[in-house]
Amino acid sequence: MNIDALAEPSGRLPSCVPQAPCAQLTVPAELSPTVDVSDCGADVAGTLGGSVPAGSSCEVTCAVGFASPDASVVGAIFECSVNNVDATMQPMGAFPTCVVEQPCSLPGPVGPKVDISACASVDAGSTCRVTCSAGYAGDPVDFNCPSGNIDPAFEPIGELPTCEPVACAALTAVASEYIVAGCAGLHAGDSCFVTCSDD
Repeated sequence: MNIDALAEPSGRLPSCVPQAPCAQLTVPAELSPTVDVSDCGADVAGTLGGSVPAGSSCEVTCAVGFASPDASVVGAIFECSVNNVDATMQPMGAFPTCVVEQPCSLPGPVGPKVDISACASVDAGSTCRVTCSAGYAGDPVDFNCPSGNIDPAFEPIGELPTCEPVACAALTAVASEYIVAGCAGLHAGDSCFVTCSDD
């Protein structure tokens, strides 16, 4: 029992070393084209070669042209321990699964009024324009293939335009011996008969 008010506690001081940032995260060769690790070691200039501070985290995402099979998964978090003292230690985490994005397929049958030929193969994250077929009039609309699409059977998303037949001018008789009354009020694609007058 201590009875000396001037006595100091006895013991051995702990060995303390400074925290160290984790090294830039490297990617296994088989995953290198599919994932983006720039957040886990990019320096202030945005180029690789930096580090991840101790006690912080970073995110690994799918590289451009790749996407997660699970649409709810955006990326994977990697962490550098707050107690890290090894500057060669990399952040810890599990790499996300990323597969190649697929273009959307041609939309299903839409009838003769609409031209969907521009949407035969639309890259993920891109748009295509759907127009009215020849002989029909209406405003064109854009269809969108969602970014991150991995289903080659998925069709671009959009609302079909409203297309109405283009009206033709009434046929004017070239002479009185022809009857052209049946050739008025026609639209593109319609046909009519011209007959001879009985006069």
